[in-house]
Amino acid sequence: MLHLLPIRLLILTAIVLTAMIVLALARVEMLFDGIAHVLRWAVPASLFLTLVPCIAWRWCPILQRISFPYLGGKWEGTIEFMGSNGPERRQVEVDVRHSLYRMKVILDSKESTSSTIALYVERNRSTDRHRIYYIYLNERKEGLTNAGQAYRGLAILAIVNTSIEMYGNYFTEKKSAGTLQLTRRSSHPWWTPLK
Repeated sequence: MLHLLPIRLLILTAIVLTAMIVLALARVEMLFDGIAHVLRWAVPASLFLTLVPCIAWRWCPILQRISFPYLGGKWEGTIEFMGSNGPERRQVEVDVRHSLYRMKVILDSKESTSSTIALYVERNRSTDRHRIYYIYLNERKEGLTNAGQAYRGLAILAIVNTSIEMYGNYFTEKKSAGTLQLTRRSSHPWWTPLK
């Protein structure tokens, strides 16, 4: 996710804020003549500069437009693929955990569960289109044929309708492929940790 941020602007902002804090702390130190006073202000300032960007990104649509929209929440939809008896369709539920720094996707169906191995997000600034390249490990559930069998796959998902729908294709190392369509059912509360 960090590759989508305007790094030069962030570095310049951090330098300006740091300079302002140092000048303010130097003034405080001159007034009170003690390092304890500097530390009293430095610790909250560093926490402020660490936490505020994450909280601001989560709740400011403008910041999400600059980087990447918030996708965290519960999603539901369908997977369509060519099975042994022809075209098949499965209902799926997806849990997306998303922060400013990373994203994790867990897809669950009646037969299997998949979880994130690696994930890369892309934003095309000229068309304002967003994509997720999601590499996953899919494992068959216990009690079913081939229980415990695992394989890797790649899903390429486009984000549409202001982050409430995703659709795309997936491919697996078993030489199977299909399509995936998801709709967001609910967002996670802002305090939900990224597990």
